Amino acid sequence: MNIFDVFSEEVDGYYYHTYDSVQELMSIYDESKYVQKSEIGYSNEGRNIYLVKLSDFSVPSENKKKILLVGGTHAREIMSVEVPLYFIEYFICHSGDEDLMQLLKEYEIWVVPMLNPDGHVRVENGEIFWRKNVKDTNGDGVIWQDQDTEQGDGVDLNRNFGYQWGIDDVGSSPDSMDSCYRGVAAFSEPETQAIQSITSRESGNEFLLVLSYHSYGNFILYPWSYTIDLIDNFFLYNSLSMTFDNILTGSYFKGSISLMHLQNGVLVDYSASNYDGKSPSISFTFELNNEAEGGFSPSVEYIPQTAEEHFGVLMYLLNDGSDKILQNLGTQASATDKNLMIS
Repeated sequence: MNIFDVFSEEVDGYYYHTYDSVQELMSIYDESKYVQKSEIGYSNEGRNIYLVKLSDFSVPSENKKKILLVGGTHAREIMSVEVPLYFIEYFICHSGDEDLMQLLKEYEIWVVPMLNPDGHVRVENGEIFWRKNVKDTNGDGVIWQDQDTEQGDGVDLNRNFGYQWGIDDVGSSPDSMDSCYRGVAAFSEPETQAIQSITSRESGNEFLLVLSYHSYGNFILYPWSYTIDLIDNFFLYNSLSMTFDNILTGSYFKGSISLMHLQNGVLVDYSASNYDGKSPSISFTFELNNEAEGGFSPSVEYIPQTAEEHFGVLMYLLNDGSDKILQNLGTQASATDKNLMIS
């Protein structure tokens, strides 16, 4: 089944959201007292980049821990939009659950469910392997992508974040038509600027956790992406990833992103760094589903299964994981054996 077909499916009330249906959801979310919705930017084609905050807003913000969830960075990875949307709707629909509402007194959960709306619309309209944002990067007046080679216009948003942007041509490409084109400068794109606007030192926001959703491959990944060197909190990352693996079903690869292949200008490297004086966050990338489940376009029936499992990871982090993080921040990695990076 290709992605274009999957947008017409509905199973037990679940379906893949289009950009238009996400806009409709935003109006519905506004009716909940536990939601604050805003637009943190606009895409190249003028579409809204939405931020949804989940919290009990009667409790002052400065008394709560913040976490950030980002989906829909790469357009064809459509499950990465559904998982964060599921989280939002679960909290709204279970507002009578005292335990859940207590968590909203302790946390602000910031959700950007569809970072790349222009690219998502391209996928909705049948360009099923569109990955990047939508921009005439070679200046020929035509925006296109070759469906077979994946070469074409646009910037890879997950190579456009500021930390170690363009450090080499292995982890990103200077070629404007390459699938991993990094853009002309760090944060050159309105979509990555939207994330910067809520995470920079100037924003005043400090996030304990940043979770970035992608697909596919069943991977639990953490920084660094640009180097095989161990991140300072490696042992904390490794321990958390093993706990996540116990919560999730199936077989997951766990390790630093650089073990897959070197990348630079990546969201979780940026969020885990002290780029431009901002506070570092514990940051993970989750690659959802696997090839047998449909790769970039799993059947709709996989939405609740995938979302529920990853909601279990979120609940662990909100209940016990954040305490573990706070107790172990700053634990330095001294291991030199890079094999330790694989679990």
